[in-house]
Amino acid sequence: MACDQLLVGPAVGEDEDLQRRLRRLYLCFGATDGDFGPFLEAALSSFQRLHDIPEERGVYGPTTRAALEAKTGRGGRGSGSGGRSGIR
Repeated sequence: MACDQLLVGPAVGEDEDLQRRLRRLYLCFGATDGDFGPFLEAALSSFQRLHDIPEERGVYGPTTRAALEAKTGRGGRGSGSGGRSGIR
């Protein structure tokens, strides 16, 4: 497995960004807490399935990252709707 893939237990900032991006697409709900747990993994798998991404389900690798950035903007926190969603 390449080191640019995000799995359970990564650095907090990166999976908070992942949570925000999936929230913008209404795939992830709950707090942005930086915890890559089963709900975030399921949301990521749903995104991959919906967009026919061939990477291993639940793995945030380069193909998934590029597709998610294309859908939500490259800037992460500051892009889209100011980096925040009205959903909590």
